Amino acid sequence: MSDLLSLAPELIHEISNKLDIGDVKNLRLACRHLGQLLATQVLRVIYINHKKDQIDKDLEKLRALATKAGVTSTGTQELIIRSLTPGRDPEWKGFTYQQVNGEYVPNPEPEDPPEVALAEENMKMYLYDSLCSLKNLRTVRWVSACT
Repeated sequence: MSDLLSLAPELIHEISNKLDIGDVKNLRLACRHLGQLLATQVLRVIYINHKKDQIDKDLEKLRALATKAGVTSTGTQELIIRSLTPGRDPEWKGFTYQQVNGEYVPNPEPEDPPEVALAEENMKMYLYDSLCSLKNLRTVRWVSACT
């Protein structure tokens, strides 16, 4: 352990970048010095998947990023966005049709409840500040919900 602690902090960070997140967590538990040094390595990837069935969870994540400075703002290196649409229902399979006067017409799409509109406004309010708070962000990936 003393050989590892004799390395420069930058080298320890580079080594930890090559490790799985579970290994970084275990390394942080080895001693207080490594715990403090590698605190930013644990939250290197953040996922945002803002959709109807988890509105509160992802909105709280954006709010925390926008309003609280800390390990997340300096440790996050990659942001993966899957959805920024609180009205998106992952269970919705598309339009259904009914026959009216001998023709098939689509049934109307279900209306969003009021909390979806509120979540959309809050997301817009926090999104910019959340992204600006990620000081060491290196990569942003958009992963389409359609794939």
